[in-house]
Amino acid sequence: MPGGAGQEAGRIDKLRPRLKMPTPMFAAPSPDSARHSSAFSPLVLWLVILLLALLAPAAGVQFSDKFPRPAERLALEEMIVIQIAFSSLLFPLLMPTISATVLVIVATWPFLQLAGVLSSADAVNVITVAVYLSVWLAILGLWRMILRSQAALLVGVAGVSALSLGGILLWYLANEFGAGAAGWTEISPISGALATAHGKGGSPQVWAPMLALAAVSITVGLIVWLSRRRLKKQSKA
Repeated sequence: MPGGAGQEAGRIDKLRPRLKMPTPMFAAPSPDSARHSSAFSPLVLWLVILLLALLAPAAGVQFSDKFPRPAERLALEEMIVIQIAFSSLLFPLLMPTISATVLVIVATWPFLQLAGVLSSADAVNVITVAVYLSVWLAILGLWRMILRSQAALLVGVAGVSALSLGGILLWYLANEFGAGAAGWTEISPISGALATAHGKGGSPQVWAPMLALAAVSITVGLIVWLSRRRLKKQSKA
């Protein structure tokens, strides 16, 4: 009978185990997980860079025949150079959000302290270096918020790298061929941070370029924020 056959088929379907559809392996992450990833993935990259920078002097790695012995005497200087150089080249990746920028800044402090212990640096000098580098990284984080397009970020990396590494080139030329350009060497954050590490953190000449850069960055950031806010209001209207 058709009715009996249909009831029998229904009973069989009820006895079959209900199979759940497997979750896709590459499913799109939730907004919360994406937000946490954008904050902690750059931190992992930054911690790896800092750890390698600390392991080199701790292992006694000498980068030249005339390198000071023991090698850990320059642990703080090596940490400063690596932090500023790599942050200049990688700040679009390291600082995609405000939370990531804060984590990157906070992560520098213990590594600076460990490098200061290895190099037997004065504690006041280490604290001054930490403040100097925190200001530098905060400026990079601000520019990461200002520059949004891929082309703008590439230009920003080129400009920041020229500022940080170009100043070191001026420092080399001044020390190699005379003191004619000595007054301009502190335009590089690397030379300024090294000066603070060597006890010159109280000199206005060391802080003036960094504070001027911070003032310019904040001014540009406010202008960009106001213009974007005005455009958003116009689009809604």
